[in-house]
Amino acid sequence: MSELNGTGIDYPTLELGGVKYTLKVTRGVMIFRLSDAGINLAEINVHIKAVSAIIKVLHAMLLEQYTGTPEQLCELVLAEDKMKLAAQAVRDALGKVFPTSLTAAVTAGESKPLPN
Repeated sequence: MSELNGTGIDYPTLELGGVKYTLKVTRGVMIFRLSDAGINLAEINVHIKAVSAIIKVLHAMLLEQYTGTPEQLCELVLAEDKMKLAAQAVRDALGKVFPTSLTAAVTAGESKPLPN
């Protein structure tokens, strides 16, 4: 579920539809995309909004690699029963982009189990 890519950084990966995606993005790009899309990272832990938030963040991370819509990405993740893997990959990727304390504050807490 990760690869070094010759950088020494262990980036998370996620295979969907037979395609291996690397969750790799710079801090500035991620901040811009999240802000531009109005995505609130705290919603990753709000049970009713978790699926939407995870898919939106995943889509923002895969923008150059995945050409489908967030809705199509959600269908793919659910069809392959990989929502929990996607959520973990998103959290791991956020840990590579943002300082540990910020990532922990945003993604920690009482998360409810996600649907498969």
